[in-house]
Amino acid sequence: MKTDEFYPLNFDKLPSRWKVELLGEAILEIKNGFASGRHNIDGAGVPHLRPMNVDRKGQIVLQEVKYVSPRIDFELGPRDVLFNNTNSRELVGKTAPILQESNWNYSNHMTRLRVPTGFSNKFIAYQLHFLWMSGFFKQKCTQHINQASISSRTLVTIPLVVPPANEQWEIAHAVQQRMQMLEAVSKTLTLAVERLNRLTKMAIRQAAEGGLVPTEHALAQLEGREYQNAAQLLQEILSDSKSQMDIDLLRKEEVPTDEPGLPQGWVWARMEQVGDITLGRQRAPKYQKGKFMRPYLRVANVFEDRIDTTDVLRMNFEPEEFLKYRLEHGDILLNEGQSLEWVGRAAIFRDEIRDACFQNTLLRFRCRPGVSSGFALLVFRHYLHSKQFQQIARWSTNIAHLGRGRFASMRFPLPPLAEQERIVAEAQRILSIGESQTQILEELTSKLFFVRKKILEEALYGNLRPLEFSEADTLAMQSTVRDRLDLGDGRRSDDMAVANRDERKRFSLHEILRDHKSRMSPAQLFEESGIDIEQIDEFYEELKKEVLEGRIAEQRTGAEVSLVISR
Repeated sequence: MKTDEFYPLNFDKLPSRWKVELLGEAILEIKNGFASGRHNIDGAGVPHLRPMNVDRKGQIVLQEVKYVSPRIDFELGPRDVLFNNTNSRELVGKTAPILQESNWNYSNHMTRLRVPTGFSNKFIAYQLHFLWMSGFFKQKCTQHINQASISSRTLVTIPLVVPPANEQWEIAHAVQQRMQMLEAVSKTLTLAVERLNRLTKMAIRQAAEGGLVPTEHALAQLEGREYQNAAQLLQEILSDSKSQMDIDLLRKEEVPTDEPGLPQGWVWARMEQVGDITLGRQRAPKYQKGKFMRPYLRVANVFEDRIDTTDVLRMNFEPEEFLKYRLEHGDILLNEGQSLEWVGRAAIFRDEIRDACFQNTLLRFRCRPGVSSGFALLVFRHYLHSKQFQQIARWSTNIAHLGRGRFASMRFPLPPLAEQERIVAEAQRILSIGESQTQILEELTSKLFFVRKKILEEALYGNLRPLEFSEADTLAMQSTVRDRLDLGDGRRSDDMAVANRDERKRFSLHEILRDHKSRMSPAQLFEESGIDIEQIDEFYEELKKEVLEGRIAEQRTGAEVSLVISR
């Protein structure tokens, strides 16, 4: 048989006893599904499988299912293979075996392949999925306006490697064993990424709420000195801003130095008191050409703590408009119009593009003197994760709007400036570690795709045999990887987690420092303390008490804080 130029297998490398047949000759039946029509998501009827119900690993997934009235002639069973005939160009061709008797039906974007008696539907599905992973169907599909498809006429002409039936079952078993091992690793990596994401959000919350570093108030008491508290700082900011209304309001309210929900020395301000807030310039046809074409940023460029400059548009900004909308280093851009989940997503502009402006899908927050842009960004990220931006957003069609006025009226937790700088330094240290670890885990996860592909390729050349490897061995391996990543089993209930936490040996912070015999950062001390991440507030309360009682001393080098035994 002549090999297609895009076909990824070399027939000359196959075992001599194997055959190569066209899919239309080897498969018993090829049948496309039906459109869902009237359907529901409440479970009335039978599942109607669609492209999203076959994942990139070649497995059936049922997280998102429509239900329809059953049609017996479209039922799926353990002799069947489900092929995705219509999707994006990159995804058309995903394939999964059906592993059980079911009443499932399938959509017209899917094709059912029914294998002959004695054939392994797993082996056939693995083979077609390998062709998808190799990009074969991407080359063979027909591109339509916004999707691609593989017709049954094309499908029947695709070469299929056909070993003897007993070898098909043996190879399919060998593949499944290895895929189960990879799945165990994949789940462990996913748990590790999720755990790092939770720790990142926890660090951001602690930064915004005053639990990441010792307060300026506590340090001043320890060192016997005066300090400028946040109420005094706010008065100075408002005086410098020359906003008489704000000054009068401040005097009328007599802002205290200590407020409920804030550490000592902090104060609540409004967004508009600590920063200048500007909505970007509207995009309109009249600005698409002119003498002063300049780059501008929009929602598509602003991600959480990251400006993406791969797709930057330009429009005309007259000189006076340029003065108003020009971005400066340290400006914070927030998504004003976005999906509800991401409204308020923010990043600092760090001169990624020279002479850039911004569109009205973004808000610009320019910190006033006395407010750190790094600290303000941490507050905004906390408000994003805690859904406080969602709570004030308003819907317009399918877009949520933050609203300049609503945003300007939100509360802003203001610490003393020196404390802001220490918070930013410690947060950057913690978050940079988390980012590097997350990147490693994501790179490992992406490599699993190529490992799966290689397993399937070796199987289709007849190079795989079943392993003497039990399910218990797989679970043991998964447990070992989890232990190395300090993940636990990922399935404990809250009660079990608390019980396990209570069983751990708990030392006082003073004892840990004493036994360590050298200085430690607050983060190192927390990790050694045995305190669970959910009890981080208790850690800082204990640390504050130890510092105030003179048992632990803090030493500062710039923004870095070290802890040592004082007696």
